[in-house]
Amino acid sequence: MEATVSNILVIAAFGLLITVTGGVAYLTAIDWRDRRRREQEQREQLPSRSRREQEQREKARDRRAKEQREKKEKKQDRRAKKS
Repeated sequence: MEATVSNILVIAAFGLLITVTGGVAYLTAIDWRDRRRREQEQREQLPSRSRREQEQREKARDRRAKEQREKKEKKQDRRAKKS
């Protein structure tokens, strides 16, 4: 009788051990997959930010170039008037 009870307890303990281990492995795999998905989404969003920043830099550069051309034209106009 005692051998049967202890055998049942040992089998139940191994069953629980396998169940818990399987659950932990499953949760770890799901977390790993979700983490990869989130990182992929972040990588996809970064280039769009970079593109926007690049466009802003180009606009600022174009503005500065236009201002410099206007200043140069004003100087030339002043010189032409003096002559």
